[in-house]
Amino acid sequence: QEVEARDMAVLDEMISDAGEKANAAEDLVEKTVITYDMVEASGDDLAEAQHAVEETQKLAAESQMTIKEALAVIGRKMVTIKNFQSTAVKEKATVELNNLRVKLRDANTKLTPLLNVKAEFQQRAQARKIVTEVNEKLAPAELDVDRACEACEPLAAS
Repeated sequence: QEVEARDMAVLDEMISDAGEKANAAEDLVEKTVITYDMVEASGDDLAEAQHAVEETQKLAAESQMTIKEALAVIGRKMVTIKNFQSTAVKEKATVELNNLRVKLRDANTKLTPLLNVKAEFQQRAQARKIVTEVNEKLAPAELDVDRACEACEPLAAS
């Protein structure tokens, strides 16, 4: 009973510490997602979009580091629980720490697409530029086609 109470006290402290780290990582990922949404919402305002991209990229890197740190803390806690003498507390600790790992993996899954936001933004900007150039080159050709169609109308009517 006394051993279990001691193990439980250590577990409570461990879960509190690991939970704080995991929650901080999740919060940072959410902040990154919200910042990324600003990229999408900026529309044609290139300066605002660029600022949001830079901020998203910074937050994504910070989030990734925070997740790694939280997973490392959980890994160390998993090693520590092997020293518990109470089997019931060991099992509870394993379940709770694994739940935190799952939360962090989910957060990481949400974060992964945002890690390359800057490169994707640059690719989209390049694609828009190419589309604009192609449209500019096609406009005169479309005019020529329209003129040719108009010139052929009297022939088609006869």
